[in-house]
Order: sequence, then C-alpha cells, then structure tokens
Amino acid sequence: MLSGTIEYSTAGVGRSRRDTKERTSPMPNDRFQIADGEQLLFAKGNPTFHRSSDLWFAVSGEALYWQTDRLFGGTGQRVFPLSDIKKITIRPAPFRPPWVRLAACLILAVFPGIQLVEDIQSAKRVLALATTAGLIAICMMVWYLVRAAKDRTELAVTLNDRSVALETPEDNYADEKAFDQKIVRELGAYLRMRGIRVVDQFEAKS
Repeated sequence: MLSGTIEYSTAGVGRSRRDTKERTSPMPNDRFQIADGEQLLFAKGNPTFHRSSDLWFAVSGEALYWQTDRLFGGTGQRVFPLSDIKKITIRPAPFRPPWVRLAACLILAVFPGIQLVEDIQSAKRVLALATTAGLIAICMMVWYLVRAAKDRTELAVTLNDRSVALETPEDNYADEKAFDQKIVRELGAYLRMRGIRVVDQFEAKS
C-alpha cells in the first residue's frame, strides 16, 4: 500500500500563526478505513483539540473518502467511487445558523432575563449585576456559535445519480478555516490531475 502525505495543524489556542508539519503514514488515522486491496494515494487532514469535529479525507485508486470525526457522535465516513464522480465544485459554504444550539441559548436566557427584571424591581443591585453578567455570557456564546458557522468551505460532489454537499467543520478560528480551505483545494487539484472535472470558485479570488 502506498503511503499518504498528511498535513495537519499544530496551532494552539491563542496563537496568531499556524505551524504545519508533514508526516508519512499508511492511514490518516486509526479510524479511517478504505476497501481491501485499494491503495491510499492522497490524504489530508486537520485535527484540532478545540472543535467538536475534525476534517479528514483521502483518495485511493478507486474512491474518494471523506471523514468527519465528531467528538460525541462517533466517526462518519462517506465513500464516492471515482468512476461515479462527474464534477467536483469547491466553493464557499452557505451560512447555516446552528438553530438548535441557538434555541438552547435562548431558553437559557429566559430565566436570567426574568430574574433580572425581578432584581431591578426589588432594587437588588448586586444580584442584578450577577444576572446581567450571566446574560452577557449567553450572548457571547451566541456570537461564538454564529461566527463558527460562517466562512466555511463546501465540496459539492456531482455523481451520476445525485449531488452531495460536504462542508468543513465549524470553527471560531479564522486560520483553521483557512487551512481547511487550503487542503480542500489541494484535494481538488489532485482530483483534477486524476482526470475529474473540478471547478474551484476560489481560484478567481486568489
């Protein structure tokens, strides 16, 4: 089996720049599985410790593999035979607000909001300040959730019978999103070299 070159991030929280390393490994990680007898020809990933899912993908002689490793939801892997792929489109992902988590924040804010009104009416200044701090924290959480969902990259796979949109994970760090975009575009360049039609909408911007 051929080895894949894997580029991964070592950027930590609070760093202003990204450090990258390269290593050679038979598989991107111990949960990545390709079909028996296939050769791993290309693999990239961006594992991080601060977000709930990591980004991994690979190409064998027969198929494209896309894996998203979720912290609480296990590992998901999509497989697309190269012979079924008609076109790959790399583009900015549409903004999709995380409605479930935003709704949870709204519910969390109801009780402190009611408490704040009572504290103000009762002239309990210390309690009112504490409740206000709690509401500010919830507002900051909403801001982080919205910011994490923006500016991601989408890989649209057009197959013979359907289309599938794959998105990079949510992240609050702009450098991680930029690195996700970089390796997805490298995937597109490799697939183009393999004879697959690839439309990279970022090329016109770079």
